[in-house]
Amino acid sequence: MKNASIKLIKIMTFLILILFFNCSDQKTEDSKTTYKKPAWLKEAIVHAGSNQEPLIFRVRRGGVSTQIEEEYLQAHSEEIVKEAKDFGGTYYCTHLYKGFGLKAEQEERVLGKKFADLLHRYGFKVGTYVGSTMGYETFLLEKPEAEDWLAPEYMGAPVIYSTQYFRRRPYIGHPDYVKFIKNIVKIGIEEYKTDLFHFDNPANQARPEVFYHPLAIKQFREFLRKKYSPEILKKRLGFSNANLVVPPKFSALRSMQTFDDPITQEWIDFRCQKLADYYGEMARYIRSMNPDIAVEINPHGITGVNRAWESSVDFPRLLAHTDVFVCEDGNDAEVTEDGRLVSNIRSYKIGRTLNNVVFNGTGSTPIMVPEAMAFNNVCIGRPGRAQKKYIAFFHKNFEHYRDADNIADVAVLRSFPSMAYNSFTTHQSTILFEQVLIQAKIPFDIIFDDNLKDLSKYSVLVLANQESLSDGNLDLI
Repeated sequence: MKNASIKLIKIMTFLILILFFNCSDQKTEDSKTTYKKPAWLKEAIVHAGSNQEPLIFRVRRGGVSTQIEEEYLQAHSEEIVKEAKDFGGTYYCTHLYKGFGLKAEQEERVLGKKFADLLHRYGFKVGTYVGSTMGYETFLLEKPEAEDWLAPEYMGAPVIYSTQYFRRRPYIGHPDYVKFIKNIVKIGIEEYKTDLFHFDNPANQARPEVFYHPLAIKQFREFLRKKYSPEILKKRLGFSNANLVVPPKFSALRSMQTFDDPITQEWIDFRCQKLADYYGEMARYIRSMNPDIAVEINPHGITGVNRAWESSVDFPRLLAHTDVFVCEDGNDAEVTEDGRLVSNIRSYKIGRTLNNVVFNGTGSTPIMVPEAMAFNNVCIGRPGRAQKKYIAFFHKNFEHYRDADNIADVAVLRSFPSMAYNSFTTHQSTILFEQVLIQAKIPFDIIFDDNLKDLSKYSVLVLANQESLSDGNLDLI
């Protein structure tokens, strides 16, 4: 039955090949950098919980109970730690910095450090939360000059986090902002003795609206000049001087299916590169101080939308710098009445391909913990307390999870130009082909452009409407 299914896949693969030759390979020297992962990431990891939101944020957000301070202190108590330990937890996350300012959050950090010490005494690995927004009402009182870090208004409105207008977005390419966050990181290393940095919301951090900052526009022009010679730039754009190039209007293009305009394509590539560069710089700084500290980000996983266009996420470039990523996709594992399997399997497969552990909120449906044990890499993320028996099974049988080899001989390619410059047909075809493989129980890997250099383990390569393959990639295939 499996052989018949693979033969069918081979036939379907050749039927859906659509090959164009108009895009260059996406690769950087930085993404090739290798380093030794922290040893504790090879052990059984059970994400026992988090009190990552400091009190200042909980109060400012609103909708809190009259006992908010008592509840907040309870979340830092030894009772909570003992409960997490008894449950089988090995990792816990606490707050370091939310974005309101160093002085504004000083009391919070004193409590957070004490809690980190308590967790360490009980044998936990400790993660520390670093936010991506600026609570400008307090932050700018401390650092008025940071007004220059903020993204300018877009279409007459500040660039904010969701509906929380008090959380504005700085531009990640501003050197003073980068320097400030490095100082936060230093506090986490020296005072908290952290084992992991949890950088929240990189996807929202790099939404297109942020990149209309004047410095971002300047850097975009520099990106074009560095990427292309004047001769190649003229072939790409029709002219060789990019000094007056500006990004396209995101709002005008948001509903478009494909992006054929070369400036729009280059702007997508630029944004993905800037986000990867930011976390590359953070990772190198952290590891220069302590190579045993893990770097974790929360970009979400595969959701069906064009992640490169919507949020500057190119997984190979971004996760080349990290050890862990968080998948908060809302695809809680279930089988629908009409027989569709909803899962986070794709995101787990990205983690395996790119050598990242995946943290996921697995407590909402009972089968999400078994799903994580089957597909994730040595980690169960935030299971519900009713699932203690699964945690016990995980610890008891961990020798069978450690260093497990992936035997999949089918690969599904997600090529950057094909997935980034088309928001519909390439995603639809790839998602549906992956769904067929998942529900037919055929093991497969999700791979990216750089993985084409070695396809020796695969019998089948699926190119589901991967329409924009470079000459180099075609030669490799």
